[in-house]
Amino acid sequence: MSGQVPSGFYRSIEGALMRDRRVGDRRHIPRGDADSDRRGFSRRAADREIVEREHHSMIEEALAEFAAEHEMF
Repeated sequence: MSGQVPSGFYRSIEGALMRDRRVGDRRHIPRGDADSDRRGFSRRAADREIVEREHHSMIEEALAEFAAEHEMF
């Protein structure tokens, strides 16, 4: 039995040389700078509702301030 195992292979418990199926085509999504934060892809529905409600209130406040500053009557 040789002590060296070629790249892409492994030794089984019995000592047989087996091809490593994990080498080669990986099925995972490659990690990039934009893909590192997975929360952006799968945000829970409750979180989305909270964000939408907060943004709606922020827009309403901004419109009210704008209307107060530019009141023509």
